[in-house]
Amino acid sequence: MQTFGINPIAGDLVIDKNVKKEESEGASLDSMTRCKVKAITDDDIANGTYKMTDVVLPLPGYDITYPSNAINDWYFELLSNDGIDKDNMHHQIKDYSLSGAYRYMIVRPNSLKYTIVNYDDHCIPLLLSDVDIMSSKVLQNSSSGRYKALVLEFSLPPASYATMLIREVTKLDTSTHSNMKLNNLE
Repeated sequence: MQTFGINPIAGDLVIDKNVKKEESEGASLDSMTRCKVKAITDDDIANGTYKMTDVVLPLPGYDITYPSNAINDWYFELLSNDGIDKDNMHHQIKDYSLSGAYRYMIVRPNSLKYTIVNYDDHCIPLLLSDVDIMSSKVLQNSSSGRYKALVLEFSLPPASYATMLIREVTKLDTSTHSNMKLNNLE
C-alpha cells in the first residue's frame, strides 16, 4: 500500500466469485484454502469492480496463484532470502508439503463497538464474563477513576487476528518484546 496506494492495481488477486463451490472442491470463502482466485484486469480497475478489501495475498505454496504484478517479484525475493525454492514446495511426504492458502489484505471488523472505562483498582475486572452476565452481576467501575481503559468489542472472520486489529487501533507495537517492556519483565 505504501508503494502502490490504497486502491487495487492490475495483477492483484481476488476470490473468483464466478467459480461454483463444487468447482473449488467444496472450499468456503471463509476457509481461504483451495479458493479459486483471479488477477484483477485493467478493465476491472477502470470499472471500479474491486476494492482493496477484496484483494487477497497468497500464503506461499505449490497450489496457489501469485499476483501477476510487482508484488510477485517481492514474494520470490523474500522466499529466496529465506532459502525457499518456490518450485519445490510439493513433497512426497505430505506433512512436508506447503499447499498454500489466501488471506485478505484488509479485513474490516464486524460489529465494532468501543467504550472508555475509568477505574482505580487494577485487580477489578473491566468486563463481565458470560457467567457474570447470566448471574446478573454489575460492573464496579467508577466514572471518575484515575486510570482509563479502551474496551473493544468486535468479531472477525476466520484467519484474521484480533492482535492486528488492536495494533492498528492503538498504533502500538504488539510484539512479545514490546509487551515485556510494558510489564517490566525485561
